[in-house]
Amino acid sequence: MASNPIKRKNKDDGTNSSCSAEPKVRRVDTDPTACQYGRDFSLNNVPSDRFQENNSRESPLQMQHTKQKLIIWESHLSIDTGCSNLIEKLKINEVLILGVDTASDKSTRIVQYLVDTNFSDKRKILFIQPRISIMQSLAAHVANDEPLTLSQNQIKFISDTAFYTEYQNNPTFEQYSVVIINVAHDQNIDTAVVLGLMKKCMNTRKDLKLIVISAALDMHSLYNYFASNFPCDVLEAEDRDHPIGDIYLNDDDENYIQAAVAKVIELHNDADVGDILVFLTNQAEIRLALNNLNTKLRNDNSFLGLPFYEELPENEVARIFEEIADRRKIIFSTNIAESSVSFNRIKYVIDSGMVKEELWDEQRKMQMLKIGPTTKISVLRRRAKAGTVPNGKCYHLYSVETYESMGESSHTGILYTQLAITILKLKYLNIDNIESFEWLQPPSISMIQDARQLLVWLNAIDTKGALTVLGKTIALLGIDPKLIVMLYKAQELDCLSYALILAGMLKVSQNIWQINEDTKSRGLTLLSRVEFSLDSGDHAVLVNIFLKWSTFCRKHPNKREQSEWCKNNCIDEGSLQLADNFMKEKAKQMGHEMKPLDSADFNDEIIHRLLQCITAGYFMNLAVSNGPLRSGYRVISAYSQTSNKSIGARAHPTSSLLFNDQVSKYILFNEFLSDRG
Repeated sequence: MASNPIKRKNKDDGTNSSCSAEPKVRRVDTDPTACQYGRDFSLNNVPSDRFQENNSRESPLQMQHTKQKLIIWESHLSIDTGCSNLIEKLKINEVLILGVDTASDKSTRIVQYLVDTNFSDKRKILFIQPRISIMQSLAAHVANDEPLTLSQNQIKFISDTAFYTEYQNNPTFEQYSVVIINVAHDQNIDTAVVLGLMKKCMNTRKDLKLIVISAALDMHSLYNYFASNFPCDVLEAEDRDHPIGDIYLNDDDENYIQAAVAKVIELHNDADVGDILVFLTNQAEIRLALNNLNTKLRNDNSFLGLPFYEELPENEVARIFEEIADRRKIIFSTNIAESSVSFNRIKYVIDSGMVKEELWDEQRKMQMLKIGPTTKISVLRRRAKAGTVPNGKCYHLYSVETYESMGESSHTGILYTQLAITILKLKYLNIDNIESFEWLQPPSISMIQDARQLLVWLNAIDTKGALTVLGKTIALLGIDPKLIVMLYKAQELDCLSYALILAGMLKVSQNIWQINEDTKSRGLTLLSRVEFSLDSGDHAVLVNIFLKWSTFCRKHPNKREQSEWCKNNCIDEGSLQLADNFMKEKAKQMGHEMKPLDSADFNDEIIHRLLQCITAGYFMNLAVSNGPLRSGYRVISAYSQTSNKSIGARAHPTSSLLFNDQVSKYILFNEFLSDRG
C-alpha cells in the first residue's frame, strides 16, 4: 500500500500618549505555553503600461471603504490623541469594541494607556494575540518601551491556543483586571472559542473589563454579540491620515509571482525611499519570489529581502521589525501581515489578490487546502499597510473588474473548519453541549455531527460523547487528532521516534524541495527527488530525507557544510529546522527521549510499522486509482452515507508516485490541494 500525500493541481495551472498619568515601569510576561500550543514561472519584466492609475477618481476600494463605514458608531478617536476617551468608556462599560485601521500599531499603545492609567496596579492585564510569532513580537515591543523591574509583573501575552490552559487554571480570571483580544476579525476558530469563553466568564466577573480589537468593518456583529448581555460600547479609532493611491492592471496576470517580482524591481530602481510589502499565498511562493529577486539583484546591497509567514522562527520575525538605515526592506508575506502587525515604513504594497486557506468542504466532507481569490475586506486590509507614510500606493496585480467580482468578506473560521480538536478542547473544559455554546457565528449541526463521528472513529470520545483517555491527551496536545492517533499507535508499535520525525516533516511537506525557475536547477531537483524516492510512498520519503540530513549533521557539525548539503540536494534547510523543532517539542510533551537515528537503519520492517501508524490516524484519507497514473485517483469519502459527491484528484508533481514502475491501486494521502479556490 502506498502511503503518500495526494495534492490536486490544475494543469493550467512613536508618538507619546496624551494621557496625563505619568508612565509606569512595567514587567511583561510572555506565557511559554503559547509556544506549545503550480505553475511554471519565468521572470520577464511586466510592461508598466499594463497598469492603470486610479488616483484621478475615487477608486473602488475607496468607495468600498466609505460605503462600509458603520454610521452608528458616533465616537471616533485617534490612537495618539484619544486615549482619555477610550479610558472613560472602559470605566463605565464592561465590554469595549475598538474598531481600528489595520495599519495602526494600536496593540502596544493600548496596553501602554491601561498601565499608565492604573488598570494594572492591583491586577494584571491579559493580552490575547491569535498568532504565536506576532504575540512574541508584541511582548518584546512592549517590554522595550520602558525599563523593566522584576518586582512588577503587570502584562501577560498569550496566544489564543494557550488561552485554553489559562481558562482551565482559572475560569474567572481573578488575577486580571482587563482582558484584551486582539484582531478578532481574523475569524479563526480558536478566537471564536476565546470570545465564547470570555462571555461565559464575564457572567460571573462583573468587575472584569474586556477590550475586543477588530477592524472597523467587522464591529457590528461583535457589538451585537456582547451588548445583549453586558454594558457595551464601541469606539472607532482612525490612525491613518495619509491617502493611498490604487493602481490596477488592465488585465489579470495569471503568473502573479512573476508580476510581483517584476514590480518590486521596478519600484526599487525608480521609486522614492520606502519599504515594500508583497502579499503572496504561501511559504513556497515566498521562497521562489525571494530567490528570484536576490538572483536578479545579486549585486545590489541597498535592499534586504525578508520572508514573513506563520511558522517563521522568532529571530527571523524580529528582523522584519528592526530599524535598518540606508536599506530598503522588501517583505514577502502571506495574509499574516494583513491585520496582526504594523509596519512603520511601508510605502508600497503589491497585492496578488490571492490567498491560501484550509477549509472544510461541507459537501465533500473533506478538509481542503485551497488557493484562490481573496475578498474585498482582505484587500482593504492589505492596502491599508501603505497608509502609514505619505504618498503610499497599492499595486493590485489584477483588474478593477476582478476586484469588484471578489466576495465581500473573509471566511469565518468556525464555518469552514473541521471541528474535531475544538470539540475535544471544550469537552476537556467540561463544556459538553457544543450546540448551546455561545458562538459568534454557530457552526452547522451537520459539521458538529461529522466531527463527533470522526472522534468516535479515532477513539477520542465514546459513543455517548464522553472523553476517552486518548481524547484527553489529544485535547492537551492541541493538534490534529489524526496526527496524535498516529503517534500513539507508533508508541504501541515501538517506532515513535520515526513517527515523530514524520509528524514534523508533514508540517513542512509542501515546502521541503527548493523551487527554482531555471532549467538546470529544475533538473537537479528532479535528480534529488529520484535519489530520495522510496517505493513505499511520500511519507517514507519525508522520513528518509530527515534521517539522511540529521545523520550528515551529526558527522559534519560545521553549519556551512550542513547548508551546502541541503543546497546540493535541493532541499530547503529552514523547513528541516522547523520539522526538527516540532518533533522535539512533541517528543518532550509525550515524555519520549529522541535518540540519534541512522538513515542506514531505516529498513522495510520499520517502514511497514510506520505505515500501520499512518493508517491508524489517516484511514479516512483513501483514494483508488482510475487506471493509468495520468487518469488520476478517485477519493473515497469516509462519510459515504452523507456525501455522494465524487472527488477526482491527481498525484502532486513532487510525489514519489511518479517514479514508481507500477501504479498503486490504493493510496493513503495526507493533504488535498485545490488551486481553483
